[in-house]
Amino acid sequence: MTPEPPPFLLRGLPSADDSLRIYHAAELALSLRCEVARGQVLVYGIIAQGYDAAPAILVRLLGVAAGVPLVVGETLVESGSFELGPLTPGVYQIEVLLPDRLLVIADVALPHLPSPIAEAAGETA
Repeated sequence: MTPEPPPFLLRGLPSADDSLRIYHAAELALSLRCEVARGQVLVYGIIAQGYDAAPAILVRLLGVAAGVPLVVGETLVESGSFELGPLTPGVYQIEVLLPDRLLVIADVALPHLPSPIAEAAGETA
């Protein structure tokens, strides 16, 4: 039995306002944007692949409960873009399952929802 290759851990660079992160691995680029919309935290992503006949890719979002990773959202990406949510604020891990490897993006922090009291007072986080 051939052992599975270890996952690639990816780190990205934030944009100037930390709203967009871009990750690269071989012929794949992944951009992530976390935002608060309609009172919910959502993750939007775009996957760009460097070859024409791109297979569908499974993207999973994992949280940690009692020290155990737990899948809290997943989607099959066929057209390049995806959305995960609604989610609670916190730190998550994103896994991108390719046919030949697993890409892992650790420590994806989702922003906290603004307080209704702070919004009413005109404050921002």
